[in-house]
Amino acid sequence: MVCGYKKLNLKYLSVGLDFKFGKDRLGDIKFLTSKSNEYNFEVAESTTTKYQKKKISSTEIRNFLKQNDLMQASNCLGRSYFMSGRVIKGNGVGRKLGYPTANIAIKRKQCALEGIYVVRVIISGLTYNGIASIGTRPTFGEFPVELEVYLLDFNETLYGKVLRVEFVKFLREQIAFDSADDLINQMNKDEKVTRDYLRQSGL
Repeated sequence: MVCGYKKLNLKYLSVGLDFKFGKDRLGDIKFLTSKSNEYNFEVAESTTTKYQKKKISSTEIRNFLKQNDLMQASNCLGRSYFMSGRVIKGNGVGRKLGYPTANIAIKRKQCALEGIYVVRVIISGLTYNGIASIGTRPTFGEFPVELEVYLLDFNETLYGKVLRVEFVKFLREQIAFDSADDLINQMNKDEKVTRDYLRQSGL
């Protein structure tokens, strides 16, 4: 971490009391402080924040996400959990099914979330409602983890644009359907549930 400080142009670093890094997790705030004068950066210890009497940590938030408890995760984060990325060209399966999706490039091989979600999508400062699928698209075979977003009442081209996808509500798990028609029927149901939820929530 310290070795790469020049690449980061590091000036100020805030870490928790139990922060550890490096081989065998031997690096800690004391080590960083001892190097701060040598490398000309400032180190500060952040205060511990609790939620429902538990310390907020990345592990706790990941656990909430794995349980699809988006409300608890959002309460810990102080905002909605989101993923962002640039829209890339997909294989056009969604369009053939009547649900054209924006395929968003994500670098992570694993993700705490998997399934179908109601989402809010920010594009160039404007917010849209939609449905997101994150997973391996089991109906069409095994693929790398992908994030696909279908925007409601939207028909513009999004290739190359950066989207911020905020996860609002878990709808269901990914399912390997027997046929494309079965998948389309379920997607129609997902859209109805999503529109009903958005209307009731005033979104």
